[in-house]
Amino acid sequence: MVSFVFKTIAITATLCLIVTLLLTSNAYAEGEEEVIHTHELQNGGVTLVIPKPHTAPVYNLMREGVWIYMSYPEFTSLEIEKSELQGLTAAGKAIDFFLRTVPADKLKSNALSVEVKKNKADLKAGEEFGLTVYKQSDAKYADKPNIWVDNETAPSFIVCQDGEDAKKSVCSHYLYLDNFYALIFYPRTELKNWQKIKNNVDALYQSYKNHEEAQ
Repeated sequence: MVSFVFKTIAITATLCLIVTLLLTSNAYAEGEEEVIHTHELQNGGVTLVIPKPHTAPVYNLMREGVWIYMSYPEFTSLEIEKSELQGLTAAGKAIDFFLRTVPADKLKSNALSVEVKKNKADLKAGEEFGLTVYKQSDAKYADKPNIWVDNETAPSFIVCQDGEDAKKSVCSHYLYLDNFYALIFYPRTELKNWQKIKNNVDALYQSYKNHEEAQ
């Protein structure tokens, strides 16, 4: 009788172990199926689906935006660490940009005027590379960055240093797209190629918006 009881307990324990292993295996398999290969941004009824290979290391992912590293001039995604980016950018081999939702306090309508006021760039000083150049009318503010304007109403403008600091200056190109904006960084020496850079970033944005697999 005792032997029968022990055998029954052993069989029950074995069955429990098998069931546990099967459940664990199924959970693991389901977990693998749920691996997410994209990152989504949503704002104002527009959803962007961004392939993970296009995003910088995971510490740069956040709910409102993503940081994207691209080779230049090829515009293919770069899976590199932030520490590698500076050298590639300085060598003109990389472009990085931050794509995020437009916050409530950063409206399209006053985006340019805010930058003009911040940099005291109140003087229209002609054109360069097909862009309208804003500089400082007061010489005491001449050390502040100038602004190159592509479009005032659908804001697209570039802030970077001119003069002696131009060679080591990094330009910040603000590009507003629907309910998002891209802040693109590239060397001042590449300002002449702003249109190509803008077009490539816009093409990437459109592929994210249309949920296509970007190149």
